[in-house]
Amino acid sequence: MNRPASLKYGTCVWIVLVLAVSLFFFRLGDRSFRNPDEGRYAGIAREMVESHQWVEPRLYGIAYLSKPILFHWLVALSFVCFGFSEWAARFVPACFGIAGIGMAFWFCRKIFDESTAFWAGLLLATNLWYLEVGRYLVIDAVFSFFLTAAFYFFYLGCCRQEEDRRYVYGFYASVALSVLAKGLAGVVIPGFCLFLYLTVSGQWRKIFGRLRLVEGLLIFSVITVPWFAAISLREPGFLSSFFLHEHFSRFVSATYEHQEPWYYYLLILPALLLPWTIFFRPWKKIILFFKNNSLKSEALYLGIVLAGIVVFYSLSRSKLLTYMLPVIPFFAILLAKAWREWEAEEITQPCSKFSLILFATFILIAGSALGFPGMWQQAFKKLTPDLMIYFRGAAVCLLLMSAVSLFFLIKRRVVPLFYSLIAVSAVFSMLAACVMESQNFNYTTKPLAQALKSEIKAGDSVFIYDDPGVFYDFKFYLGWPVKLVGLEGELKKRKGHPDALSNTVTREEFFALLHGSGKVYCLIRKSDFQGMDAEIRDHVKIFKEDKRKVIFES
Repeated sequence: MNRPASLKYGTCVWIVLVLAVSLFFFRLGDRSFRNPDEGRYAGIAREMVESHQWVEPRLYGIAYLSKPILFHWLVALSFVCFGFSEWAARFVPACFGIAGIGMAFWFCRKIFDESTAFWAGLLLATNLWYLEVGRYLVIDAVFSFFLTAAFYFFYLGCCRQEEDRRYVYGFYASVALSVLAKGLAGVVIPGFCLFLYLTVSGQWRKIFGRLRLVEGLLIFSVITVPWFAAISLREPGFLSSFFLHEHFSRFVSATYEHQEPWYYYLLILPALLLPWTIFFRPWKKIILFFKNNSLKSEALYLGIVLAGIVVFYSLSRSKLLTYMLPVIPFFAILLAKAWREWEAEEITQPCSKFSLILFATFILIAGSALGFPGMWQQAFKKLTPDLMIYFRGAAVCLLLMSAVSLFFLIKRRVVPLFYSLIAVSAVFSMLAACVMESQNFNYTTKPLAQALKSEIKAGDSVFIYDDPGVFYDFKFYLGWPVKLVGLEGELKKRKGHPDALSNTVTREEFFALLHGSGKVYCLIRKSDFQGMDAEIRDHVKIFKEDKRKVIFES
């Protein structure tokens, strides 16, 4: 079985590519930036282009050194090529998401066969979580690409019968670029996972001799050292702050946000892998891969790597769902292999009673959602009328998936079942993109910024009051100098630094400006505005507001 029946290898490649491009670029630029993450990275890249300051990333004129430079460079380059827009910004993670599918396809073909690679590509291209993170302006899609590439290159260069130095060099380059994308995790995660693999497989002596450490360290240093050296000369305390505060402290300290229990990812991963988690025979086959194959098998390597990533992030006190992105390609490859094994064997066992009950339950749930939407609106208050159309669409997807799955399981036909699930997953991902767009209003300042942009005149001053985190995209959309009042939030640690002093004012200075002769506009949370002294509120008038935000003018 070298390829899917009647499909040539080139056709398989094009199908995966077209599907991936269509899903990643579906309405990619229609949604405004979602604060704080997207607004932060778009703002940094725009300031980089406008100021021609390519070494030190800045946000509202203040050095932002929580992350390395690579992602900011890539987004800034996209702005240079395509202009300042949501589409241009998200073009970067979308391209790396698509490239990650291509890399998984290529690697799977190398270690298994073309048909498994084809199914792995389809699985990864339609995974909802992989798609949504790749359509979102965050670093994780870029980091995931280089991290998974490092693991692919390591296996091909060091773990097979014959050594290939090209892949070994690719391993070091990928690790270096992942460090430039996200920092210390880019080298610690490969080190942790590969230590586990070499210990379990007992290949320390064989593989250590193939690592070419001197050449590898040279490649790593050439890629990473220039920027770290340049930024350290500008900011003498950068290295200690970056590695101790932004990495080690976040990993071990309970004082940061996003605190979750150690088993958090074990509970959430099954949801990230839907709908494939509800089919038990492929998972049973994956367990048999680990049980029956040798310690040097491809399946063992994939399993240890993804388990290592999950364990590493589970040990961290601070947890985010996006951290699980690098494990999705490995799951896709293992699942594709398991489904191909299932398809290749003669299916003699009937559909289990549990599967019958499960899918019958799904059909009942989907039917009730379509037949009695009012009942669901009462149960879930967030199901607003504008969300109901997407809720019904999701119910249709669930109904189709359940009915089709039940039919093909009873008929014992794996191939049409697989392709049906791929089709339903693709449709559901497009619905999810529309839901994010419709629910983004509270997380962007675009309408307020556009309204002010049409009114503002030369000599007017614009401010953001307190923590700018929920307003990060304001300056991007306004295209006008903006200063900060009070400097709260994640930029607070820069207080006292010259760049902070020149781009912020104290609350006392701001209130004095309100009583001056110049026109002053200020963006503020509605709750903060309502909490101001009545004397101040009486001295200003509201220019524009929405449910959560207010722009007032002096």
